[in-house]
Amino acid sequence: MKQKELLALARNTNTSDLIREASVIRDKGYGSLVTYSPKVFIPLTHLCRDVCHYCTFAKTPKRISSPYMSVEEVVDSAKRAEALGCKEALFTLGERPELRYSTARKALSSMGYTTTLEYLKVASQAVIDNTELLPHLNPGCMSLKEILELRPVSASMGMMLESSSKRFCMIRHFSVLFGFKILNNHFLNMTIFIMAFSYINQRLDSLLPGFTYTN
Repeated sequence: MKQKELLALARNTNTSDLIREASVIRDKGYGSLVTYSPKVFIPLTHLCRDVCHYCTFAKTPKRISSPYMSVEEVVDSAKRAEALGCKEALFTLGERPELRYSTARKALSSMGYTTTLEYLKVASQAVIDNTELLPHLNPGCMSLKEILELRPVSASMGMMLESSSKRFCMIRHFSVLFGFKILNNHFLNMTIFIMAFSYINQRLDSLLPGFTYTN
């Protein structure tokens, strides 16, 4: 598509029009072909240092029977999945839970590790050694060094990115700081804050035209 056409789509708020145009582009490129890769879900740990209120995966130590799956449990799950025709092992886990929970630190220490990423590498290697499944890792934010450390034991790695906009991230930072200062544990203030926070995120471009953020 030409730049002019793309810009026109970006300004189009009619969902039906966008779906119709997306369908045309999809059919031109791929036709009716649908590909997928059967995979097994391996929740290495439900513990997480973050508190994302939309998340239904993360749990606190009191709500789980064990901080981490054992390597034996991981391999057993992978083998059973392979027998059912799965091709990938999708490792899901919370982000660096050892930074928040002593339960996670103690569990890792008892197994001979200091970080969840160290243990993830071992668990992923165990899947490679014992099955034909391809590990896919979702460990959250990582440094380049950590990514390179896990690269030999993963076919791919994924991370949920809420935004790559510096303006968006900056206003969220300010709105959260402001909100926590006025909340003072009052339910009404919290409700107002949540409503205002959502409005700011949705109206960012109109609220801050031309705003730029430099570090």
